[in-house]
Amino acid sequence: MQNTPSAHHWYSVLLNWEGRVPEAYAEADRAYRLDPGSPIINNLVGVTRMYAGDLDGPSKPWRKTFEIAPDFGVSHGYLADLYAVQRKYAEAEAE
Repeated sequence: MQNTPSAHHWYSVLLNWEGRVPEAYAEADRAYRLDPGSPIINNLVGVTRMYAGDLDGPSKPWRKTFEIAPDFGVSHGYLADLYAVQRKYAEAEAE
């Protein structure tokens, strides 16, 4: 698994679901270092930051996702959720 971005990605997803967020973040970071141009991996980095309670960190990887794949709907949905939690309702609605 050491050089397979997809394996680190899916392991991070599993760890997030299990509530093992620090480990999930480490796996997401490994996946990102192996494939920084992947929209799904950039999305994962943002999701993991959000699960960790970081309400400022997720927007950067999601914006990078949009640079790579502007219509990547999953990231738009998560960004809308983040804006809603931050009480940025106009931005949430725009997403």
